[in-house]
Amino acid sequence: MNELCKRYIRFINYSLVCSVISSLSIISCVFLGNGNTTDNIISVLFPLIFWIGLAAEQIMIWRANSIRRKKECELQSTRINKGEITGVGVFSPFKTKQGKAADICFLFSLIILIVLFFIRVDEKLQFVFISILVMSFRLHCILNGKNFRYKTYLSKRQVEQYG
Repeated sequence: MNELCKRYIRFINYSLVCSVISSLSIISCVFLGNGNTTDNIISVLFPLIFWIGLAAEQIMIWRANSIRRKKECELQSTRINKGEITGVGVFSPFKTKQGKAADICFLFSLIILIVLFFIRVDEKLQFVFISILVMSFRLHCILNGKNFRYKTYLSKRQVEQYG
């Protein structure tokens, strides 16, 4: 696998890590805040982690996307099955095995969150499901998107070449 493909895969993996860290900052903010002076630090630090993680995730996806487009132009006449790598992540549910897990988690957390709003339970529990909802939606977009499917294609091709 050439260096460009390796960079592409790293960008996709880094975007997944940024998404998880960013989403977990929502839960961390709720459970670490305790009503004293550290709340000032927490009230600034964790939202900052959330937004930096979100921005880093998008930058990594954009970088991977530019590599994928460049690579697809080079491989225009090769074996890429265009039906396999089409669609946008937001509008393509259940496209990959990993994406199915994120979609099911998203639906489950959405239903639980709606129920929790009506029965009025502890706010911390609601924030846990909000965090899971945000993370699973972001993972849905990444794991069902063109870039992740292209990463899977590259990995499968590498196994076929060297396996």
